[in-house]
Amino acid sequence: ERRDWDKKNRLLSCIDKASSILGYTPQTEFRKGLEHTYQWFVENWENIEKSAEF
Repeated sequence: ERRDWDKKNRLLSCIDKASSILGYTPQTEFRKGLEHTYQWFVENWENIEKSAEF
């Protein structure tokens, strides 16, 4: 049995509301931004791990 908070399988991101209320317009296409973010993590992962060490 599904719990109340688990009824929706998935929520899709949509900027329509942000665009209409805030006048927001993305400067980067979603896929390109995701690729750029992934590449940044690949290039910086060693520094991220070092900063997390105690």
